Amino acid sequence: MGRWALVKVEELPLGERPLSFGTKGRDVRELQTILRELRLLPYEPTGEYDYLTMEAVRNFQKSFSIYPDGRAGFKTIRMLKEPGIQERLYVQVGEQASLTALGLAKQVNSLAFKNPENRRKIKQQPANGDMLIEKREVWTAGSDLNWEEIRGAGYSGFLLETGHEMTAEKQRDSRGRAIREELKTFNLYLSVDTKENEEDSFVQKGVVYDLRGEKRISGKTRRKVSKRGLLYGRLKQRGKDNDSLVFWWLSPGEKIYYTLPTPQEADGIIVTPSIRVENGYSHQVWQREIRRLIQVYPCTRILAYFDLRGRERIGDGEENRLTYYETKALRLSGMRSGVITRRRLEDEGWIHVCYEKDGEGREALLSDVHTLRGILVRVDRLNLAGVVITGAGFLQERLSIELNRFFTAAPRRWV
Repeated sequence: MGRWALVKVEELPLGERPLSFGTKGRDVRELQTILRELRLLPYEPTGEYDYLTMEAVRNFQKSFSIYPDGRAGFKTIRMLKEPGIQERLYVQVGEQASLTALGLAKQVNSLAFKNPENRRKIKQQPANGDMLIEKREVWTAGSDLNWEEIRGAGYSGFLLETGHEMTAEKQRDSRGRAIREELKTFNLYLSVDTKENEEDSFVQKGVVYDLRGEKRISGKTRRKVSKRGLLYGRLKQRGKDNDSLVFWWLSPGEKIYYTLPTPQEADGIIVTPSIRVENGYSHQVWQREIRRLIQVYPCTRILAYFDLRGRERIGDGEENRLTYYETKALRLSGMRSGVITRRRLEDEGWIHVCYEKDGEGREALLSDVHTLRGILVRVDRLNLAGVVITGAGFLQERLSIELNRFFTAAPRRWV
């Protein structure tokens, strides 16, 4: 039987109560310590929730899509205590160095530098203080990947399809016979700093369970795909238990809120936003989906997946993926059929094409380097953990430059 203990309100640890202007105590001091580490508070912790603390909390809330009321409620405190919050690089401003020179030194574009207090882009070099560069994971995925190309493109990691793993859930057919379902899995490889052997620059760090299409996940399946599941146990046997990661790959839609993992089940999720072949599609569509998601799940644990291959729709029928060569041909010549219309949807959006093929009207949604920039800048604004990209072969050598235009593509700490 547990024992009760009386603790003074001023001695409560951070997270036991909401904090607001005028509050004093140990938890306020812990809050100020975190804000100080994030370069949001300009002085040492005092334990008193004053106006500067309230303004620092408000700036933090604006950066993470939390209503900026300046109060440290339970949601704000949970976000402040997230491990991914600290995934930042601070650059001391020098008197001689320009933003361009600093960008070359840090291997990022000058657009990647931000003000630590409000995360706004720095247009002119400040006279003193720090500048902020944020880390984002940038992964790719596939069943047959070229490690040399991945390394040259600037990815911080990749997902290698491993086949199918039997799930713990069993369904039954009309005759009552058990049906064993299969679950696709990926091995997760992240880049590491190594100067001895370039072949070891990517190391297996965990597993990704492909749960796309799953409306609800039963308790048995959740236990299997959690951080205590079978594949995770195999990683522990290989001595990777200290830093092994587990991710769930989920589909968009309302059902996703029933399947979100707890921190004890997974370190994060990959979500596939909706992309539709239609004349009015824009970045705002998938942005709204992500914004709704981060109201209930930390943005520091979300990666958004985008397949940059073209999409085609015939009449009002289903959408189909275009191959690399079909996408390239359509981008250049409209399948040799005479393009009817071609226009970009929104600034840095997708290209919508209407054309004819085999005597019937079709429409397609194509991406280019401007589309990728639109995706990356919005991933950065939403403060997501990163992005997973496939079908970006048309960018070739330019991909690495684009990935570091708004942030540095680098592995983050997840635990």
